[in-house]
Amino acid sequence: MRRNWLHLDLYTDDQDREVERLVAVGARRYPWRYRPGADFVVLEDPDGNLFCVVQKSLSVGRIGRLKSTPPQCAFSRLSVPHTLN
Repeated sequence: MRRNWLHLDLYTDDQDREVERLVAVGARRYPWRYRPGADFVVLEDPDGNLFCVVQKSLSVGRIGRLKSTPPQCAFSRLSVPHTLN
């Protein structure tokens, strides 16, 4: 099977709940080797396309307001198409 060149990152405030919701409607967990502290979960849709569910994280900025910090989905940093077969 060839992988799609398009990759989606879905950002959520509640990653566990969103992953379970997506699995309930047909997505499958993809066997990915996660680095310690990974903020994403790789899922596969029914057509075999991979996508990430990324946990949005919050930190306190200089003036005490909450701000989002950049996510770390592994696919977002790849500059070439990824084939995981």
